[in-house]
Amino acid sequence: MDQSTKGKTRVFVYGTLKRGYGNNSLLSKSEFIGADTLKGYKMMSKGAFPAIFKTLDEYFRVYGEVYEVDDSTLEILDYLEGVPNHYRRVTAETVSGRVVEVYVQDEPKERYKMVTGG
Repeated sequence: MDQSTKGKTRVFVYGTLKRGYGNNSLLSKSEFIGADTLKGYKMMSKGAFPAIFKTLDEYFRVYGEVYEVDDSTLEILDYLEGVPNHYRRVTAETVSGRVVEVYVQDEPKERYKMVTGG
């Protein structure tokens, strides 16, 4: 299944975009699809917010949520995440087989502290 259907995009979110956190209100008009997990990604703390990085080790996992968002919400999320200068939006597959867009960074991971619960 494609991550985009009829002007909608499935987005994997983590950190402040998850339910119960400060930026989740940006997803108020979006459909919550469910909790999910990405394999082969590592979450690191950048201080006030987390970032995830692709790894070669499938052991690492990031736990988050999947939403189906419209184009205007996707633009808002891109702005929040600073695409393309701060984060990149890439296509990934969750452990449940959902194809999603996710915000990642490519900066050197050594500068950040690993988040073990995410």
